Formats: sequence, structure tokens, C-alpha cells
Amino acid sequence: MDKNNFKQAKGITLISLVITILVLLILAGVSIIMLTGDNGIITNVGKAKEQTTIEGTKEKVKMEVMGSFDQLGKFNMKILKENLINNLNLSNEKILDIEDGSIKISIDNIELIIDKNGEILESIKPGEVATETNAVYISKNKKAIIPKGFKVSAKEGEYNIDNGLVIIGDDGSEFVWIPVNEKLEKIEGTKDEYVEPESFRKIENQIYKYGGFYVGRYEASVINQNDIEHVVTQKGKWPKVSITKSEAKKLSNEYISNQYVQSNLIYGLEWDRILNLLVKQGILNNDDLTNSMKFGNFINSTFQFFGNYKVYENWNMIEEKESNTKNEKLASNIEGNGYLIQTGQTEYSKLYNIYDLAGNVGEWTMEGFRNGINSNIYRGGYCLVNGNNEGIKYRNQGVKDNWKNEMIGFRICLYLK
Repeated sequence: MDKNNFKQAKGITLISLVITILVLLILAGVSIIMLTGDNGIITNVGKAKEQTTIEGTKEKVKMEVMGSFDQLGKFNMKILKENLINNLNLSNEKILDIEDGSIKISIDNIELIIDKNGEILESIKPGEVATETNAVYISKNKKAIIPKGFKVSAKEGEYNIDNGLVIIGDDGSEFVWIPVNEKLEKIEGTKDEYVEPESFRKIENQIYKYGGFYVGRYEASVINQNDIEHVVTQKGKWPKVSITKSEAKKLSNEYISNQYVQSNLIYGLEWDRILNLLVKQGILNNDDLTNSMKFGNFINSTFQFFGNYKVYENWNMIEEKESNTKNEKLASNIEGNGYLIQTGQTEYSKLYNIYDLAGNVGEWTMEGFRNGINSNIYRGGYCLVNGNNEGIKYRNQGVKDNWKNEMIGFRICLYLK
């Protein structure tokens, strides 16, 4: 081999060596990713091990549940507690009594809920999503059911059931848990002429079964997805208005419908349950239900807010203003003059983590008149009227089926299936 050929062969050998090293490095990187990535072998082995531990723990608890029936064949929570202490070495500190008769146990670094019928459920924590099925969330000694696909908010002040538990859908819509531990009743002073449609009976049974329902945190808005209208309940949106009750009902029902949860236009009894809860918790008093100017967007309210807004004079919109700063709305005594603001843009209107139940826009409900004439009712008043007269419990006098108005919108609810 001559000198030039030797240099050329040596150069090729070095290039081959570099290429070989690069290939080996790439293969090593791929191997590391395969071993340690989110879907890597080691990660999946760890997940499988963890899941096996959870299933093994559930099986141990299930055996104790099966041994906790009395002589009449009825599940007995007292017997179960004794079995858990004696057979699984649980201390009393690891067993928490829940308001509805369930218990929460801490065992093998996981938390399980055992309801009053002996059903075993896994609980989730703030920031976690109910992935497999409807899940249980415990706050102090209270329980809420989280629909599959929804996440418990991890923000301070939003994961306590006593203050208004917030859950978030995969589209960013937010809902607040309304506990129901007593018979649903109209707000005090409601006339007998207001009734719910027959469709509420089924929903009412589900509400009692699961101990509550969810209400949209914000007035409903509509976004366009692939030329299809989709309803959401999100902060910083324009409320969907100029819509008939039947159109609002259709959009509400279409928000979500599966084997775990169903959406609906809010019923009058759901609205009144929220008001009764607010009074019971001392957030409002009975006078506030009629005179709501202290916590709603009405002509006689003064408050600060963010975001865009629409200015009305003499019942007509005269200007839409864009804003990225804090604004102030001053009280007036002239009906027909006011500001319509976007959803959730002022803490002034927040009650139990729910925004704008009083004022901003009136909201269709499913209730109607017993006689069926002009049987379409909206609640809560709106921004162009006086909050002393048309407060949070206000019902209009009923309108025809095809009636719509740029001050009337709607709010959606969820019930568990």
C-alpha cells in the first residue's frame, strides 16, 4: 500500500470509528429513554408494582368488608371498624368518620373510602384527575364525588368542600360542588305556582343518591369548535345571551353525557338549594336574597372589575370597551344604564366560589308555571335593573317560548349517574 492509499484508509477508519461511536451513543440514549422515560420499562415496572400493591390492599380490605355483615345479612360499619383494627392493625387515627356514614382509611400509604353499603372506593387529592371512574374526594369529614375526567382544583381556597369545592373539566370549564343532605325545597316565600318539569324526578333521585350536584362556576359562554357551538363555563368570556330557553336547554344537555355524568340547564330547585345553602352557612341572610346590590352587578352597585365590558344607556349598548386594567363601575339609580362584564371578572360577585348568581345577566331555569302559560322563567336579575328589587332569588313573570333578550343567558349543572 502506498503512502496516499494508507492515509486514505486511515481517514476512512477514523470516520467509521466516529460514526460507530455516534450510533452507539444514539442507541444508548434510546435505551435509557426506553428504560427510564414516562413510558419506559423501569417506569412501567414501578407503576405496575404500585398498582399491584393497591389492588392487594383493596383485596385485604374487601375481605374485612365481607366479614362485616350482621346476622340479618346487613352490612355493619361498627363490625367493619373492629375488623380493621383487630385484623389489619389499623389504629383509630387511621379511620376517619365521614358525614354521610362512610369512613376513610389510611393503609399501606393509600387512602380508601368505604361507604355505608360496604363499597370500596379510591380517593383522590387536589390537583388529581378521576381517571378510571367517578372518584371520591374527602375534605375534613365531608365527601364529594368527582366525575370521571374531571380534576380537583389545587388552588388555595378551591379544594375545601365547606368553601365551595371547584372541579375542572378537560376543556377548562369549572364547576362547584353543592352538597345536598336534606330534601330539596323552594326558597322561603316561593309561590306554589312555580313547578319543575317531570324530567327533574330522575335527576333529583341521583342528587340524593350521591349527596349533591355541580353548578357552573360562571355564567355559560359558547365557543366555536370546528364550526360547532360548544358551551363552556370559564372565566373571562362573554355570557351567551339572546338565546331562548329551549336553545339554552339544548346546549346545556349537550355539554357532557356519558355513563358517569350528565349536564343540564339549572332547575329552579337547584338554584334554590344554592340559596338555602348560602343562608345556612351565614354567607347571606334572608334580606340579601331580595336586596342583592352588595354582591351583584346591578345599576345601584359600586365595584371594581377587570377585562372588557359593554356600556349601556337607555337599554341600548352604546360602546364595547377593551381593557387590560382594573376598572370601576359606579352606582346609579337610572334603570337601563349599566355595564355588562365578562364572566368572573370581579370578586364582588363571588359567593361560595360561584360568580354572578346575582346580576350581570339573568339566567334561564327549567322551572315554569303550573298553568303552563308563558312558562319560561329566568332568575337573579341583570345589570340594567335595581338590585334592591330584582335580587338573587328574583323570578320573572314568565315569557313565551320564542322570547330572547340580550340580558338573559343561562348556567349549566352536572348530576352524577
